[in-house]
Amino acid sequence: MAAPPGTTPQGHQSAALHDNRKQSDLKPLMELEVCGVVFESDDVPSLFFPDHLFPADNVPNSQEGDLWHLIQDLSVVNKEDDAYKPLVAVFSYVVDHSRGLIDSSSNDAGGSDDSDDSSRAPPRAFFIVYTKQMKDKFDGAGHLKPDALYTDREILPKEAVPWCAVRIAIEVKGNWRHGLQQGLTYARSMLEVGDKWYSMVIVYNHLTLELRFCFATRHAVFVTPAWKLTNPSHYAKAATTLIRACNASGSTAGFDLHRARDVEGKTHLILPDMHHSIKLGDPLCRRIHIIGRGTHVYPASLSDSFAGAERDELFDPPEFSQQLEDDPTIHVPHLDIAGMSHPERRVVASPDTPPIYGASPLGHIATALADLTIEPTALLDDAGVPSSPAAPSVHAMRAAVLPPASSTAADSLYALGTWESLCQKAQLHWDMESLQSIGGSEFVVKEAWVSYERHNTEVEVLQAVKGLYGFVEYAGHMVIPHPGMERLAAFGDPPANGTSRRCKHWTQIYPQGEPRLMVRVHRAIFYKTLGVSLITIGGDSTAIANAMKDAATALLLLYDKKHIHRDLSTWNLVAYQKDLKTAASQLNVLKKLFGRKFKKIAKLFEWQHVFLIDFDHAVRWDVNRDHLPSRSGTWAFMAAARLRAWISKARWIDTLIDDLEGAIWSLFYAVLRANRHKLSELEKLHFASFNSDHPYMLAATKHMILAFEKDETGDLSALKETWPLWWRLFRVARGARVAITALKARLPEGKTFADASKKIKAEMDQLYKSTVYDYVEAVGEALKEMNSK
Repeated sequence: MAAPPGTTPQGHQSAALHDNRKQSDLKPLMELEVCGVVFESDDVPSLFFPDHLFPADNVPNSQEGDLWHLIQDLSVVNKEDDAYKPLVAVFSYVVDHSRGLIDSSSNDAGGSDDSDDSSRAPPRAFFIVYTKQMKDKFDGAGHLKPDALYTDREILPKEAVPWCAVRIAIEVKGNWRHGLQQGLTYARSMLEVGDKWYSMVIVYNHLTLELRFCFATRHAVFVTPAWKLTNPSHYAKAATTLIRACNASGSTAGFDLHRARDVEGKTHLILPDMHHSIKLGDPLCRRIHIIGRGTHVYPASLSDSFAGAERDELFDPPEFSQQLEDDPTIHVPHLDIAGMSHPERRVVASPDTPPIYGASPLGHIATALADLTIEPTALLDDAGVPSSPAAPSVHAMRAAVLPPASSTAADSLYALGTWESLCQKAQLHWDMESLQSIGGSEFVVKEAWVSYERHNTEVEVLQAVKGLYGFVEYAGHMVIPHPGMERLAAFGDPPANGTSRRCKHWTQIYPQGEPRLMVRVHRAIFYKTLGVSLITIGGDSTAIANAMKDAATALLLLYDKKHIHRDLSTWNLVAYQKDLKTAASQLNVLKKLFGRKFKKIAKLFEWQHVFLIDFDHAVRWDVNRDHLPSRSGTWAFMAAARLRAWISKARWIDTLIDDLEGAIWSLFYAVLRANRHKLSELEKLHFASFNSDHPYMLAATKHMILAFEKDETGDLSALKETWPLWWRLFRVARGARVAITALKARLPEGKTFADASKKIKAEMDQLYKSTVYDYVEAVGEALKEMNSK
């Protein structure tokens, strides 16, 4: 299946704004999502089910008895549908036999006498042919439908199954490429449930009698070679893997040991060494993908204790899928494709760096925290050697110590350890002042799988901007371990002896070279600040105008702290639940930042309406980095010139001007989305472009929109009320783009602003401050015009 026009192996937006994408479009996008990160090897099963954990597999002989006849039934199948029942019969026989539920000599189930304690007998394998759509949907339009399932419990004939109950999804296809594409759509939905660090799919080719086991993780996708069931040695490998997968439990089965659900179906994040858990509400925002951050944002509260429930009791998942269909304010932003994005800067660590220990928790939960060991902490700084296109060796990471390049004991809130150690042991870090103020009130949890090399970046930024205007307030964070995940490091280095780990029947996903392991850390950040989706204020013209003022100001403050955001979107810009009164200390900082001109705009800053979150993609602008054409951020909200450079594969230097334009597009889309019931024909084209999988079309649309002038209001409906704001913002954006382009042209070839002369840096600083001032002034003028009507 060909990829949609306008997509490339270098990136896509498979979990994009378009939450009603057809399944026929979703499959090729899955192929692009895992481009360059699919490993094939006979050793794959040992990564997930090592021999020492499964000493006796009791594999039945495929060459005799009932099993031989079942496999023969498969060998005469020519149609996909005809393969479902015999395949399920083979799988069920293999697993039930291994559990002693089938006596191959007598063909009796159980094989026990009256003295057996049947309550101790292992359960039967619940493999079923599945002829219905799944009960819930996480992805695209409609509901996916695997051909067969392995579930936690027996399924009634007419019962629809939710993804949370699926242990293994099975796809039957006569074409490997199409089968793996479709299988990964199931794997992605299984990961989206949120209770697993890997999901498992079996793809069976009914024309060749071969199958592949497919393990999807946030780091890479791992597949076995095609194993033929009629080949005894291949069958032995397949049967062993199947038995181990069905008998695995806990983290070995992929389950998150720090996550559980109570009897009401609410998810809890279990805190290490504490008598508390964090009770999570329904997601406020989410990014769905396999390879990448998989970010979810939840309202949350501390819980003293809860009654855990068995998985069978939790068959009905939360109602978020229905909420997605019914509530237009819920926005599902798309992923940034981590597998194809810019390889992050490698950190050069100092082995002599002394560890830093955090203070013991105090306050009203001191007793609960008494046994908590605060891990040694250190700061992952952006300073380091320039990046290279090659991913750093995982073995090199094993010895790395994350250096506290500029940290002190007072700000020791950073996770320390090699990637493998972070996979095995939880680390919990609280900002004590924020924690004590939370008490029993609600706060926010942002959960994501972040690059190992950058897993402290957001904490670093949040400490730098603490207490400033327009920023979320940090309360703490936790590194969530998944014991066994560290075994994936075995594929972190190239294979020995010139062998290849490329998937033999899926060559289209390898643009160059061998697949790469994208090592990530599962981390939850706790925000004290409460907010709502930006979409919810999309119908309020005054709030939208003030949001631009707040966003531009916060981005300038971030720049002043030597960082740029690089990932503005409708959910990284969040509206306060209730407008926040600006503190005197914050106003003093702004007065110093803007200088004498601040007096003219000071009244606009009495209240704050939105704030910035999510700094995982933030970088230091004053550090020399290799700037490749790879993308950081979200197509729909990316600056038009930045998107154009990505399409043309041109070298690009990220600047504050790009972040500011990203804020415009985030607010522009929020207005379209909130008012989509009254879009004009032109606005429908705008909206369709933002939801498109075609970056060329989106870039062209953005360039056209930026060119609009004051009087071009012919076909406006949803945007009409806020048009006094837009044309002014577009005018500022056009001028700023010309100015920053001219400044870039004066840089030495191949250099960045980190290398610029003092004169150029001073001009850049002045350009940024004057641009933000112009944006704020435009907001003030627009508010006067809109309020006068």
